Amino acid sequence: MLLDLNEILQIGFLDGIRWFPFVLTVGLLFKYLKFIDISIDGIAIISAICFSYLWNTYHSFIFSFIGTTFIAILLYWLVSFLIYELKINNILAGIILTLTLHSISVILIGESLPLDYSHLAVLNSPGCLILTMSILAIIVELFFRSNLGTKIRIVSDNLNINILSNPRFLILGIYSIAGFILSFGVIFYTSNLGLSRSGGGFEFLITSLSSYLFIDRIIDVFIKMFNNQEKNFSYRRYILFSLIESPVFKSIVGSIFFQIIVLLIIYYTANPAYWKLIFGLVLLITIAKPNIKSILSSNAKKRIEQRGLLIKDLFFSYDNGYEERKVFSNLNCSFVDGISIIWGDNGTGKTSLLKLLVGVLKASSGSIYNDGKDISANKKHKRNIFYITQNPFNSLSTNSTVFENIIASTRIKFFNIFRLSSPKKSIQYIDKTLIKNYNNGLEIIDSFWVQSVSKLSGGQAQKLNLLISSVSDADIVLADEPTSGMDKFNFEIFINFIKYLEKKGKLIIIVTHDMRFSNFPAQHYQIQEGQVTKIDIQLMNEAV
Repeated sequence: MLLDLNEILQIGFLDGIRWFPFVLTVGLLFKYLKFIDISIDGIAIISAICFSYLWNTYHSFIFSFIGTTFIAILLYWLVSFLIYELKINNILAGIILTLTLHSISVILIGESLPLDYSHLAVLNSPGCLILTMSILAIIVELFFRSNLGTKIRIVSDNLNINILSNPRFLILGIYSIAGFILSFGVIFYTSNLGLSRSGGGFEFLITSLSSYLFIDRIIDVFIKMFNNQEKNFSYRRYILFSLIESPVFKSIVGSIFFQIIVLLIIYYTANPAYWKLIFGLVLLITIAKPNIKSILSSNAKKRIEQRGLLIKDLFFSYDNGYEERKVFSNLNCSFVDGISIIWGDNGTGKTSLLKLLVGVLKASSGSIYNDGKDISANKKHKRNIFYITQNPFNSLSTNSTVFENIIASTRIKFFNIFRLSSPKKSIQYIDKTLIKNYNNGLEIIDSFWVQSVSKLSGGQAQKLNLLISSVSDADIVLADEPTSGMDKFNFEIFINFIKYLEKKGKLIIIVTHDMRFSNFPAQHYQIQEGQVTKIDIQLMNEAV
């Protein structure tokens, strides 16, 4: 038994080293381009066929390696073209390419293409395998720490960053590197197997993805735990963490660990296919991020004596699995009935605050109260808050009519169903005072109700959002940059409208850069360094 375990560990280690390039390819694209590489399975199969064919024909390792690398890079360029030029979703682009390449592989070689082993025995030696993969790991690690590698990483995080180089060219560099690394895996994997197979069952994808994502999550949890305990900056710790957080380290550990797991499953179970089931469950556990706090405390709603909105001890950061950016730390503020206007520079968290209030985003800790009731765990539709996004069409269904959008956003009682079944019958349902005051801005006529929202101008769409907010049951209205691009005439219409909403007893919060609000009689707030503070607008005007 001990002998068998030692053999499994030894074989698993070497097989893991062979899988390292595949895991690293997935890891690089996942880490820097933020997408899952579905295409790896098809690209690996076609590249393996190319290597086998070139080697069997010419018996030149250099020529075979160059041809294999060229094919892999070319196919990854094709993936880039599908995503960035044809605007195809990256998952769909990977599926399309993989299905196409699988079909081509079956047409080319049938079931498999045997590999002529002449002069290739050296590739199967443990020494050559370990040495080659070690050099590859060092080269990739050093490259992404170089000036060019750093520039590529920065651009991959934000294409709109100010940089002298062509961002698309730099992004294409990541795909080129992915193809180059993949070719190493293809050559060592094919030479060990002795043939190149067609079709495929997504083994390359599931093995590489599971290996990387699982280790990525484990390391992420470990570093967060350590950082919570150690507050002082340490240069040594920074170097250590930057190494273990790199996709190279995660790929090495993940590929070896998971190959050992595969061998153990195959050796100790009757059905070798169990390893795919295990890997599928691992992916589920790794990717899923349930809101445990909401699940555990959904029935434990607290109440306090407080009118309006109250935010208490709120923490929020953007965490996409690759990095974490703090937005609010121990935020405490409140908004009472009436109109509140929030000012702040770009990137300070104004839009994030509105999304937290409405429930689009979830805080990691802290509470949000509406009239004394804790709504932190409530779903968006249960918060009684109307949210007008900066792009007005994001709050509407552009494939529906004005009338249909209004009806969808109101709480329909059973006895109102038939009365609201047509635009004409629904007009009485809408506040007549609102229509009278707002008609000049929205041009409400009989034909307007059945007009498609997609035919409205941006200003009309924004006004329609305001109209819906009035007839909805929401007692809180949030507006993100609602007057951006509005002329003086429409701005005055908007001002009159929010005064109307205020008279109806609604709490209105407006996020804006529009200095025309600086003389507006309201409660004014400023977001700065993750905190929301009440300000004297007159002092701010004098400072400006």
